[in-house]
Amino acid sequence: MTTGIHQSIDLADAGDTIWTEDPCYWGVRSVLQVSGFDLKAIPVDAEGIAPAPADLAALPKLMLVTPSHQYPLGMVMSLARRRMLLEYARQHRCWISEDDYDSEFRYGSRPLASLQGMDTGGQVIYVGSFGKTLFPGLRIGYVVVPEALAESFAMASAELYREGQLLQQAVLAEFIEQRGTSRRTSGACACSTASAAT
Repeated sequence: MTTGIHQSIDLADAGDTIWTEDPCYWGVRSVLQVSGFDLKAIPVDAEGIAPAPADLAALPKLMLVTPSHQYPLGMVMSLARRRMLLEYARQHRCWISEDDYDSEFRYGSRPLASLQGMDTGGQVIYVGSFGKTLFPGLRIGYVVVPEALAESFAMASAELYREGQLLQQAVLAEFIEQRGTSRRTSGACACSTASAAT
C-alpha cells in the first residue's frame, strides 16, 4: 500500500533510462525528473506507446505505460502492442510499470487483459490507486510486484514512508476482503452509464 500513484512510482529504483509515453501524466514525469532519471519520451499512436527501431536499440531500465486508457489521449493499447512490449521486456530483462488507469470503467467493450495478467516473465510492476473507484480523498494506492521484488519493495516502502495510513489501510483491507470493491466498482460503472445515457 502507498499513499497514491506518485509514491508508487517513486518506489521504483529503475536505473538510468526510463521510457515514458509522449504525452504522459505530468505528475509521473515530475516525480521521475526530481529523482534524476534519464527520461526518454516515446510517442504514442492509435495502439499505444510506439517505440521506433532506434528506441528499441537503446535499452531502457523501465517502461512506464497506461495500457487501459492512455493518459491524456485515451486510446487503449492493442493486444499486439502489449505482447510486443512483454516480449521485449522478457528478452532484455527490463521492467514495465503498468498504471492500469481507468481499467475499472469500461463502456461498451470488454477490457483487454492487463500486461501484469499476461506477464509470464515476471517483468511487470502494476500500480494503481483507489481514488476513482472509492473517492479521491482516500489517497491510498498499491503496487503489485513480481515475487522476486516483493521483499525489497516492502522494505523500501517501510523505510521511506513510515508515516503510513494504518487506520485507513486496515479499513480498506477489510472492505476488500468482503469483496466490496467489485460491488462498489460495478455500482460506480452502473451509475456512470446511467448518467451518460441521460
